[in-house]
Amino acid sequence: AGMESGETTKSFASYKYLDGEAHALRAYFYMFLAENWGRVPMLATGETFITTPNKAAAETDDEMWDFIIEDLKAAADELDWKPYNGEYGRCTKGMALSYLGEAYLWKAYKARFNGDGDAKSTENIKLAKAALEQVVNSGVYKLAQSFSTLWDVDEAWPKECVFQVVNDMGAGNYGKWDSDAHIFNNFFAGSTNGGGGWGSEYLSWELYFSYEKNDKRRDASMCTSP
Repeated sequence: AGMESGETTKSFASYKYLDGEAHALRAYFYMFLAENWGRVPMLATGETFITTPNKAAAETDDEMWDFIIEDLKAAADELDWKPYNGEYGRCTKGMALSYLGEAYLWKAYKARFNGDGDAKSTENIKLAKAALEQVVNSGVYKLAQSFSTLWDVDEAWPKECVFQVVNDMGAGNYGKWDSDAHIFNNFFAGSTNGGGGWGSEYLSWELYFSYEKNDKRRDASMCTSP
């Protein structure tokens, strides 16, 4: 809301990118809420829980997903493939398009779930395909050769990554685990044991078999170093 308050702000060189980031992040967090709890109250620009304390949830799934989709479309239009100032951790066009594709797929699923017809579902699948093909064909990303390298500490922001939070606190600080690092590691890598822990998965047959048979990217061990 502050960025839209005057023409002076819009003349800043960084305005377009910051506006794109704002739309991308709002969509990102509402997607998290929508995927976990369904239709939730969503505040538009200028609204707060003080000015609109009784904001109702969207009346339909379409209304909710359209709100998120419009944010991601705006973000994709305003952001570049490379992060602003070379600062990895910022939202990019690839991030916005990837989540846009996912949002369209959710809308397609809800169309079938709610009995709105296959045609409406198929329409959204095609829109998802168009968004995701831009990412695949951008030349910015490529798949890692092995799944075992995806989360290596020294492999931050690999070519496969479209959006990532890196928890390394910097040279000399890794392992100090101050309050911020502790919070982020529990949020992003919480173990299924319910108490945080040292990773996001138990080593199990279910995890092992979750990879497709003959998947060449599984050419690594889950229990020994390379």
